[in-house]
Amino acid sequence: MLVRLPSAEGYAAQVPKEQKWLPILNINLNIQIPIPLHLGKPNENFPWHWSIYQFIPGESANHLKLTNSEKCELANDLANFSKSLHKAPTEGAPKGGLHNYYRGCHPSVYDKAARKDINTLAHMIDADKAVKTWEKALNSIWRTTPVWVHGDLAIGNLLIQNRKLCAVIDFGCMAVGDPACDLVMAWTYFDGEARQIFQNALDMEIDVWDRAKGWALWKAAFELVEMKDKKSSDALQKLKIIDDVSL
Repeated sequence: MLVRLPSAEGYAAQVPKEQKWLPILNINLNIQIPIPLHLGKPNENFPWHWSIYQFIPGESANHLKLTNSEKCELANDLANFSKSLHKAPTEGAPKGGLHNYYRGCHPSVYDKAARKDINTLAHMIDADKAVKTWEKALNSIWRTTPVWVHGDLAIGNLLIQNRKLCAVIDFGCMAVGDPACDLVMAWTYFDGEARQIFQNALDMEIDVWDRAKGWALWKAAFELVEMKDKKSSDALQKLKIIDDVSL
């Protein structure tokens, strides 16, 4: 089993959300996800609710160096997982908001912050292209029925077994809304053939990808501004993401 405790008060609301919705989502998904076994209650030793989960064997994908063909297979599997998530029932589900850092909402919630960060980085990036990318993201909207989003679909939340995707974990930021926020893996991890496979398999409208680029740009710019060493490998990765998504 696995014990999962919120590390700060801001994450405490994610516990009852996962307890309620993960068993429901599990019925509809084609990839394994965490299943809560017990809800721990606050007491004098720990101030918030916490969870015990069924343990899922596997290794975090960010600890592995996958071959190009393995990345391509992962891209296809992750796209199929996302499509199954989008088909899951949403009745009564929580909408995106402060509780999940606005995942599933329109990227305009971060408009002021994104423009500020782009301006701060103007000496390092093509700020004009970045602004055009950001504004293109803002000029479209998800017009169909809201769907489930994971909210933090990142390489560190994918478990690999036998070099293949075996589970998706950490649903603390899940909600229903616009799926664009979940598509940033196209630039944060995939590239070349794998990126194309991921995009083709998801078969989303072009404006969804415009907003996904906006989400990727905002996050990469925010993280780069916060980094002290702007020449580190992590910083260079953020610069590449910004360059890849910029028009």
